[in-house]
Amino acid sequence: MSLIVAINPDHDRTQSPTDRTDSANYPNPAEPLRPLRLDLVQTFVVVAEEHCLARAATRLYLSPSGVSRRIRVLESQLGRALVDRRTRALALTPTGALILPHAISLLASARRAFAQLDSPSPLRVVM
Repeated sequence: MSLIVAINPDHDRTQSPTDRTDSANYPNPAEPLRPLRLDLVQTFVVVAEEHCLARAATRLYLSPSGVSRRIRVLESQLGRALVDRRTRALALTPTGALILPHAISLLASARRAFAQLDSPSPLRVVM
């Protein structure tokens, strides 16, 4: 299970969030975050790109029912419908369309973070 955590690398520990001019945009580290699985977010993005559960399932190496289940779990966690299932081709709800660019950005950020973890460390210990 993957959790998403908001991290600001430019965080100045000497200032409190209320001292910053951008405090309205700065996440409060004490505010509880909803757990959000990256695999669910990835599934949502692929479904949005494909507009079809079967094609999304093929790309994700899952069954269409597995893709549908992941979307339902994500919708349940967010408390909102993301995909309109009333049409033959899947369409995003207004909430889904609003969340999609954030989901894409979240996945890109996670990929960069994992790539840095997988790369050789730039730090050296000299004794």
